Parts: sequence; C-alpha cells; structure tokens
Amino acid sequence: MNKLRRLALALLLTCGGSAHAEPPLDHVRMQLRWTHQFQFAGYYAAVQQGYYREAGLDVELIPGNNVAPAITRVLKGEADFGVTNAGLAQAYIEGKPVVALAAILQSSPSVWITTGNLTRPADLMGKRLMALPPPENAELLAVFLYEGIPLDQLDLQMTSYRIDDLLEGKADAFNGYISNEPDLLRARGIRYNVISPRQYGVDFYSEVLFTSQEQIRQHPERVRAFRAATLKGWQYALDHQDEIVKLIHDKYAPDLSVEHLRYEAQEISKLVLPTLVPLGHMNPGRWQHIADTYLKLGMVKRSIPLDGMLYDPEPPRTDPRPLYYTLAGISVLLLAAAALAMTYHRLYRQLQRTTAEREAALREVRRLAHFDPLTHLPNRLLLDELMLQAIATARRQRQQVAVCFIDLDGFKPINDALGHAAGDHVLREIASRLRQSLRNSDVVARWGGDEFVAVLPDTSELAAIECMAQVRQRLAQALRLAGHEYHVNASVGIAMYPAHSESRTELLELADQAMYCAKTQGKGRTCVAARPGAA
Repeated sequence: MNKLRRLALALLLTCGGSAHAEPPLDHVRMQLRWTHQFQFAGYYAAVQQGYYREAGLDVELIPGNNVAPAITRVLKGEADFGVTNAGLAQAYIEGKPVVALAAILQSSPSVWITTGNLTRPADLMGKRLMALPPPENAELLAVFLYEGIPLDQLDLQMTSYRIDDLLEGKADAFNGYISNEPDLLRARGIRYNVISPRQYGVDFYSEVLFTSQEQIRQHPERVRAFRAATLKGWQYALDHQDEIVKLIHDKYAPDLSVEHLRYEAQEISKLVLPTLVPLGHMNPGRWQHIADTYLKLGMVKRSIPLDGMLYDPEPPRTDPRPLYYTLAGISVLLLAAAALAMTYHRLYRQLQRTTAEREAALREVRRLAHFDPLTHLPNRLLLDELMLQAIATARRQRQQVAVCFIDLDGFKPINDALGHAAGDHVLREIASRLRQSLRNSDVVARWGGDEFVAVLPDTSELAAIECMAQVRQRLAQALRLAGHEYHVNASVGIAMYPAHSESRTELLELADQAMYCAKTQGKGRTCVAARPGAA
C-alpha cells in the first residue's frame, strides 16, 4: 500500500512539474558576415542579457567564412537571419526574395586597405583585390565605376579574412573595415593606405539585418521578436561598451586585444549615429537612391520600387476592434476635455521642442550624406548636384563655367613621414585655404584623397587660369608641423563649359586629364584641356 502511495505521489509531482515547464525555445541561426568583432556587438549582448531567450529564441551566431556570403546562406535555408550591406538592394532588384529588417550602421565602414604607392582607385587596375563577392562588396565596386574603371579590369578574389595576406604579398588590396584593420596595422607599426568609398561619393547603409520573404510568411512572430530583441541588444551594447568588449574578448574573439576592441567600439558607434536617428532606422528614399546609383553604374539592369524589400514591424491591421476602442477613447477624451485644456500649453511646447530636435537631427544626417567629414567640403554626391545646377544656369544665361581638377604635390611624403593625423591636419588646412581663395559663388569639393575640384561659374578660361595661379600661390605657403616647415603645391587641370564639353562627366574627365598633363610637365602648374578636334 505504501508503495502505491509513493508511486501516486511521484506521478503527481511529475505531472505538476510538466504543467509548469517552460515551452522549448525556438532555435534560430544568425549568419554574421565576418569573423567575431565588435561590429556584431548587439547580437552578443542580446544573447548574454537574455533578450533572445525572453523572446522564446535560442540563437546560434555563425561567424562569416569564405565559402558563401550571408545572403546565399539565408536563401538556401542554411541560416534564418543574416547581416549584409547595402548590396541587399542589388540582390532584391535581381529577384532574390530578401527583406531588410534594420540598418544598424547608417554609414558603411568598408574600405580598401593597401600598402606602398597604391593610394587611389586607378592604382588598383589589374591588381589582386581580396573582397567579399557581390553584392556584399557593392560599395567598394561602386568606387571604381564612379572613377570610370571597368570592373573587368580588376582581379577580384574571394577574401581570406586575413589581413596578413596583404602584408605577405598575396593581395594588393584588402576589403577591410575602417573600424578594424587600420588599428591592427598601426599596432604593428605597418604603414598603410585607405581608399574609402565615402571619399568618392559612395555612402551606403551597412550591417543590415535581413531575412527571407519565406521566413516572414512562415514565422512572422519569430521575425518580429528577433528584430526587437536584436535592437534591444544593440542599445545595451552601445550603452555598456566596456562590458561588451570584455564579453567579446573572453567568449568570442580572445585573439583580439581589449584595446583593439575598444577602438572598434568607438568607430562603430560613430557609424551607428545613435544620437541622430533611431537605432536600425531605414529611409526608403535613401534605399531608393542606393538602387538608382546601382543602375547608373551598370550594376543592375533596372531600378524598381523597394517597398517589398523594407520590413514593416507594425503592418496595417484589419481587425475592427481598434475602431471600437477608438470610439470609446473619444468618449473618455470628451469627458476629460477640461483637464486636457489645462495641460495643452505645456504639451504644445514639448512638441515644438521635439519637432525642432528631430529637424536638427535630419539636417545633421543630410550634412553627413553630402559633406566630407574631414574637410567639411562638399563630397562627390553634392558636387554632382552643384555642377548640374551651375551648367544649367550657364546654359540659360549663355555663360561659361570652369571646372578645375586640383591635385596636391608633396602631400604624400608629409603623410608618410608624420603619419595620418598630420596628413589629416594638412588636408583640413588646404581645404580652408581653398575656400578663402575662391568667391562665394564658386564651389570647391573634396574629390578623394588629396584631390579637390573647383567649379567656377561665369568664368572665362583666362580668368580661371589666373584664379588657379592665385590658388597655387596660396597653397604653397609654408605649413608648420611638428616644429618644422613643410610645403605643398598643386597641379591643376582646367576644362571649360561649353568650349570643351557640355557634359558634367566629360568635363571632369577632361580636367583630370589636363591635371595629369600638368604633373608630367613638372608639377606645380596649370594645364588647360585640349579643344575638341585639336591635333
């Protein structure tokens, strides 16, 4: 009898325990696009803080490899979610059923890392370039197309994820992150060059969390929960950087020093822009601009609306109950009208402040998209717009426009001898001198590296030559660096609208060619493009 009682009690306890057991977690595979770094800090934080578990998810983080990019793995069902860059738009236009859930980085950290004398895109023609495959490397390839360099003149190789392959001569350029490889190379005392897409007018989203359309159809709640937990993890990581740095070092990337991870955290935080835009924010207009850029550059055959690519975490509801709730709420609001009237003025002032703050944030985002962050001069994107405006005005008013391509002479030895910090100081000073040397109606933009472009509306060829002589004289004035005087000069090429061409692109190309002519004639001089049909 006692045995039967003990057996019954055991069964009762077993049943009671089962009734209160937690439901099994939903296993989810998250494909990273690179080896473990701070650039994935939000995912590590969401795991460590239990945000995924609270959402009912057991998340497996899969580091990137050189076998298949994240988009391929997600669409094959080998992963449920992935991280990629703005090349996701290219994949969508090509018919791949992908959906962007959130853009973690508002600007891409992707850069070309080189050594030696390879300092501009033209230097990489015919060279061995290690990078992720398209569309993962879209912004890096866009640089060459902006420079008029056909992609078939590049020797593109799948990345090994090892910067040492660049140092060992196995590659001439390496697809790196401004937040990663530069610090590793500096720590080893190795000189390097950075070719950044942003210097050439290419500024795209990056670290885009995405999934497949099939995943959203079959598991909408899982997608919503994963996205929310991920953004929560990113917020925690940004607010507790030292803690997450230690976590990454201890658990995910013990080969990376704490100092390097801190550097990466600082650089990544700058690209997230957490104080300017909501975490994960995606602007449909900016995505469409990215798609249109791919079309202009020949990277896609057509441009289509991207509405189907952008995830809406709160899709429209057809349930009629919200209407009933609204009507009931209106009744309550009518009864509370007197109380609301008392607080109206305070709320209105708060709304004004909030609106002003949002408008200021949007202005800052636009500034970052159109101006070079180092010199604060217009970048290529804005230069394109300003040149088109200048040409349109000149066409209407039958005026001339001078396009001047300015390349610094003597900058590289200073940069090599004193380091990038001194080089940045020189570029800022040169930008200031250029602005002071030109009229308010003139435009001066940073083209990339140590190259600048000046656009002089309503200016004759002779006046442009005289203006550039004054500019070169101003630039040649001594620079004081580290207690010594240094000198730079400039080689300048000029092309005239409409005498040389009426095309913005051709004017830039002709001015660039004329600048190289000035270089070959001894530097520190100005050359004018040859007239069409001249021998």
